Amino acid sequence: MSAHSHWAGWRFWNLGRFGAYCRAIESRGGGASRAGERFPSARERAAEALFLALRRREGVDLAGFRDRYGLDVMGVYGGPLSDSFEAGLVEVREGRLRLTERGVLLSNEVFQVFV
Repeated sequence: MSAHSHWAGWRFWNLGRFGAYCRAIESRGGGASRAGERFPSARERAAEALFLALRRREGVDLAGFRDRYGLDVMGVYGGPLSDSFEAGLVEVREGRLRLTERGVLLSNEVFQVFV
């Protein structure tokens, strides 16, 4: 119920209400639980990669990210992240964008920039 998945670039998700999910499975099988699907844009995929990489202690290798996704992270997100920098939630150190210790505790405040 409410599960989200990824396959070959497509995102899809299941019904989110318990009763509807159970009825769909019981009447039409497992595939009937799917509620929707979409193919995210290149920008959305890059934002998701940033979001996920920032969950890791080492953060995002800015040069590597630019090479892989063709996106200058600080050029695109530097402005929107300015409040997070000022609040001491993120930092750039040795070419990596990463959460600070305080930023780990308040990571949702940072991640909203990418949503």
